[in-house]
Amino acid sequence: CTFLIQFLSRIKMMRVQIPTLIVSGLRDTLVPPHMALQLHQCCGAHHKRLIRFSHGSHTETWRCQGYYQGLKYFIDEVSP
Repeated sequence: CTFLIQFLSRIKMMRVQIPTLIVSGLRDTLVPPHMALQLHQCCGAHHKRLIRFSHGSHTETWRCQGYYQGLKYFIDEVSP
């Protein structure tokens, strides 16, 4: 939990009020999936979404099937 303690991410996420998308690669070793889930749960935004990719890593998740569709879906959801 050094990441969360060092940057106080969970506390900061509680103050977030804008629509928030968290993308998590389940093979990410820098920001492990359980941390992404914690950030999503702590997020204070009314509209928030967590998208997980089973083959995603910290730097390669953008290559996963459905990545761009997930981004578009979220943007469409929050757009007026």
